[in-house]
Amino acid sequence: MEVSRPSTGNQGKGTVVLIRHIFVYGTLRLGHGANAAMRGAQHKCVATLSGARLYHLGGFPGLRFFDDSSDVVVGDLYEVLDDSIYPRLDQYEGYRESQPETSLYLRQVTTVTTPEQEQVQAYVYVYNHDGGRLIPSGDWNDQKV
Repeated sequence: MEVSRPSTGNQGKGTVVLIRHIFVYGTLRLGHGANAAMRGAQHKCVATLSGARLYHLGGFPGLRFFDDSSDVVVGDLYEVLDDSIYPRLDQYEGYRESQPETSLYLRQVTTVTTPEQEQVQAYVYVYNHDGGRLIPSGDWNDQKV
């Protein structure tokens, strides 16, 4: 069963939780073609995201959450240094906050785990549709080019 996660950093009446990290798992990762879009953020480490599955959608992957999943997705954790990264990544990922139902991806808040077992709140772009071929390892880097 698929789980819907919060789509923004707002956590209650008028309280805004500042999310300063982004978890990327595909073409935005280090060593991939779109990584230049990550300017304004500093790579921290390779991290994991539990309870999600990664799907091959052609030339790029998509992540979806499932409440019955023990699967893990591997990606890169970045610390945001410049907020101008958000509109740039939103455009790249096809996310329109005012039109989530027609967005290709949704920017949502989640918790990722570092190699030191630290839990970090981060944004992640979640595929907003069905389809694709499951990547059993959960790691886009395992895909043959």
